Amino acid sequence: MLVTSSAFENGGFILKKYTGNGEDKSPPLQIKGVDSSAKSIAIIVDDPDVPIPFVTFTHWVVYNIPSNLTVIEEDIPREEMVKSLGGAL
Repeated sequence: MLVTSSAFENGGFILKKYTGNGEDKSPPLQIKGVDSSAKSIAIIVDDPDVPIPFVTFTHWVVYNIPSNLTVIEEDIPREEMVKSLGGAL
C-alpha cells in the first residue's frame, strides 16, 4: 500500500496550513495498492522529528477506512465517526 499527498513531497516540509500553528487541517491523501483481501485500512501519522529526545509524536490516527477508498480529501471533519470516509473512526 502506498499513501501519498499532493500537499507535500516525501521527506519535505508540511505547509503551515496543515499544522497546529496554521489552520490545523488534515492534508489530502491518495491511497494506492491496497491488497484485494483487505476489508479496511488504517493510517497513522507520526512524527519522529519532534524536538523531544526519544519521543515519537502521533498526530493522527484513522482506522476502519474502506479498502476501496482511494482519496481522503483535505480537512476531514473532526468527528468520532467520519461519514465521508465510510464510517472510519
